[in-house]
Amino acid sequence: MYHDQQKASVWKRIGGDSPRRCLVLRDSSVVLLGVGNIGKRMASLCNMFGMTVYGVTRTPVEKGHGSPDVHHYSTTEDLPSTLSQGDYIVNMLPSTEHTRGLLDHDVLQVCKDKKPVFINVGRGDIMGEESIIKALRSEWISGAILDVFPVEPLPADSLLWKEPGVTITPHIAMALDEDTLQKAVAVFLENYNRFVSKKDLIDVVDIERGY
Repeated sequence: MYHDQQKASVWKRIGGDSPRRCLVLRDSSVVLLGVGNIGKRMASLCNMFGMTVYGVTRTPVEKGHGSPDVHHYSTTEDLPSTLSQGDYIVNMLPSTEHTRGLLDHDVLQVCKDKKPVFINVGRGDIMGEESIIKALRSEWISGAILDVFPVEPLPADSLLWKEPGVTITPHIAMALDEDTLQKAVAVFLENYNRFVSKKDLIDVVDIERGY
């Protein structure tokens, strides 16, 4: 909204006499789809902002074994009831047979009371283009911030480019700068040394569990 006001040379603060609903992080809730290394870091940041954090995993997390920054854990079996709690829904899941199409069709209809913002930095195949557009036009969600897509680059004729409420970024959630690349190489070398020494590897993806 402030971006639009700047283009129109308008000085007006959101709030007060503004009829537009303004979401703030403090005292809001976020549903994290996937609570691996990235999800735990996200939970920590959200917790610092005073958000209530819901973490969704495929298998139950035993008490005392989860992240202390996740206030409520649930599994995908309880997905509808958990999604309905979020002011924000953030997908960080990988692409597996268990996650593809997880939010397709009318799954987000349960969100119609809160109308959350959907943020996807995981994989684009968790929800198809038609389902995203339907969720927006049906006002089940108030916005979609999309960094990943089933086909990349996103085709120029995709309806998402011009759909109101959609923000598109070109798969840049992880900055591939020199520092990031050096850290990735360091993890690879660490795991190589562990592998040849027959030691446990770090940052292992559990293919059987899916995430």
